[in-house]
Amino acid sequence: MPTLSRTPAQRAFQPEGKTELTGCHGRGSWRGPAGRPPSVPVLGSPHARGKIFVQSQGISTAPNAAFNWNSFLQRSDMKKHRGNEIALRMGPVEGTSENLLLACFYVQLHTLGNDEVLEINQSADHLHVFLLICGLRRVKDPLYLVDAFSEWHQEEPNVYMVIVGPEVDPVFTREVEAKVKRSPGVRLVGEMAQEDLHAVVKNSFAVVNSSVSEGMSAAILEAMDLEVPVLARNIPGNAAVVTHEVTGLLFSDPQEFVQLAKRLVSDPALEKEVVANGRDYVRMYHSWQAERDTYGHLVRMLEGSPED
Repeated sequence: MPTLSRTPAQRAFQPEGKTELTGCHGRGSWRGPAGRPPSVPVLGSPHARGKIFVQSQGISTAPNAAFNWNSFLQRSDMKKHRGNEIALRMGPVEGTSENLLLACFYVQLHTLGNDEVLEINQSADHLHVFLLICGLRRVKDPLYLVDAFSEWHQEEPNVYMVIVGPEVDPVFTREVEAKVKRSPGVRLVGEMAQEDLHAVVKNSFAVVNSSVSEGMSAAILEAMDLEVPVLARNIPGNAAVVTHEVTGLLFSDPQEFVQLAKRLVSDPALEKEVVANGRDYVRMYHSWQAERDTYGHLVRMLEGSPED
């Protein structure tokens, strides 16, 4: 394995020639100067030498090529108003001889008390979708950015936040649903098949992480692999893989998130740079092939070693 280049954060904490560790929920990758996984003594115990290996999380993405992005956007609009049924059809518009071409627009229903207001938005090509992937539980803090993002959406109607994830905490899920329902520009979608979710990531403008605590976010690494920018809350678990303005952007509060998101939207050069660096980082440090080879090496070593 060739010697790998490292991010500034990795160079700062792991000087050249030293064994390095990157972890994920207790997993990580020990590599010596030659890039090979050495034996690691635990607490200086000689008997552990050669018996304990820690392997980095390998990342592999496979977006569903048949996934319909436009249908997903319509679905996310409808999810916001569960229980409201809307009948839409193509046909003559009353009083005219023209047909109503619904495919050109996304019609959203905003429920304000007993009043219903229809809103017509631009086509999907002009939208900027910020995707937050998480199980609905408090440690993921999916509501952290909702108010700030909703205010931004009211200034710029082409930006949306879509929260995707399974119901983990039923009580908290009801809280999230109620908050999203009254927050313009924010949508909630339930659990999705992995291939479909990867397709959603690929079509989104950026992936967001707002967790209070993380080990190592697979969603962040998968976004990097899919060449999508990442904006992550500045917590230790995220800062371990996201170097600010190198492999992504780190924010410390909702206002800074909006500032950085606006900057990313308006600066294609920055977007291109963090996408390229994030892709290279994942392929260097989180290769699924390297994970496979390490486990294969470990199995072969165990098969050839006498039991203690």
